[in-house]
Amino acid sequence: MKRLFLTLALGLVAATASAQITPPNTFVGGTTILASKVNENFAKFGDALNRTGGTMTGTLLFSTDNTLDIGAAGATRPRRIYIGTEVVSPLFTGGAFSGTTGTFSGALSGASLALTGAISGATTIDASGTITGATFSGSGASLTAIPETAITDGSTFPRLAATESISGAWTFTNAGTALTVTPGASSFQAVSGTTANFSGTVTGATFSGSGASLSSIPETAITDGALLARVGGTETITAAWAFSTAPTILTYNATPLIEATHSVFGGDWREYVSGTTYPSGATYDKLLSGSGVVYLNTANLIGTYAIEATCKVDSGAPTGYIALFDLDGGSPDTALTGSEASGTMNTTGVRLRSTAITFPGTTVHNFGVKVKVSAGSIACLNVRLIRLS
Repeated sequence: MKRLFLTLALGLVAATASAQITPPNTFVGGTTILASKVNENFAKFGDALNRTGGTMTGTLLFSTDNTLDIGAAGATRPRRIYIGTEVVSPLFTGGAFSGTTGTFSGALSGASLALTGAISGATTIDASGTITGATFSGSGASLTAIPETAITDGSTFPRLAATESISGAWTFTNAGTALTVTPGASSFQAVSGTTANFSGTVTGATFSGSGASLSSIPETAITDGALLARVGGTETITAAWAFSTAPTILTYNATPLIEATHSVFGGDWREYVSGTTYPSGATYDKLLSGSGVVYLNTANLIGTYAIEATCKVDSGAPTGYIALFDLDGGSPDTALTGSEASGTMNTTGVRLRSTAITFPGTTVHNFGVKVKVSAGSIACLNVRLIRLS
C-alpha cells in the first residue's frame, strides 16, 4: 500500500508540473521504483520551486493582477533585466537610461515624463509638447521662433549694451516709439562705412563731424552773423544772388564788392553836343562833355556790366546814343560790344542803359564814353558803369 501511494503522488506531481518542468525519470505501473530515481525527480521539482538558474519555456504570469513584485526594494533584487523587444508600463522610476539606442513606441501623452537623472551622450529628444526644466545648459543655436513675450525685460538690452554687431535693420512699428540713449551712459554712432537713416527728428545738445551731406537747412535756422561772417572770407559763389531791392556796390582797388555802381564817368547837362556819328580819336576832348576817363583792370571785373546815363536833347524827339570806348586798345572809334545804349529823347531827360558789355581780355586801359544824336544836340550826366550780375 505504501508503495502504491508514493507511486500515485509522484505521478500526480509529474503530471501537474509537466506543462513547465520535465522530470528526468518516468515511472510505469508494475515496475520497480528505485530510491535514487525518486530523489532525482524530487531534486528537479525542488530546483523549480527554489530556482538558481534555468530557462523558461512558457509565459510568466501572476495569479492576481498588479499585486506581486519581482524582487524587493533594497534586497533580493535582480541585477539587470534584458528585454529583446519592449517594456510596456505606465510609469518608469529609476536612475539613468544607458545604452546605445532606445525607442519609446507610441505616444507619451496625458502625463509627464519626469527625468530626474541625466541624459548624456549624443541624445536627441523630439517633443511636440512642452519640455520643462529648472536649468538648461549647452548650445541654443538651433532654437527658433522664440516669442517676444517670452523674453523678460532687461534680459536682451543689457546684452546689447556690450559690443554687438547688428547686421540687419531695427524697425519700430509704432511711429511714436523713441530710441532713447541716456547721456553719459552710452553713445549712439554710425560706424565708419555705415549710414544711419532717420525719418523722424534727431535731437542732440551737440553734433560733431562733417555736415557736407546736410540739405534743406531752413534760412531761419541760421543765426545772425553765422552766414555773413563766413562769407567775409574768400568765397566762390557759383549761383546768382537775387536781391529784393537794388543793392549798393562798393569797389576796392578796382575790385567790385556788394554794390550796383562800379565806376562813374560823370557828364554835364549844360553842355550839348551834336553829331550823327561818334567823335573820332582817342583824346579826351572826343569824350562826352563834363565826363572823365576810368582806368580799369579788366582782370578784376567779376560779373557782367552795363553803361547807364540820364540824357536829354535841346528840342524835338530824336534818337540819342551813348557808348563805352577803349582809348588804349587801338580801336578808339569802335564801341565795346554791348556797350551802346539808345532811346528816343526829350527835353526833360531819359534814362538809357546798355546790355552786358564785352570787355577785352586781361588788360589795364583807359576807358571813356562818347555820344551821338540823330538830330539836334544831346547832353548827358551821371554816366556810370554798373554791375548787372
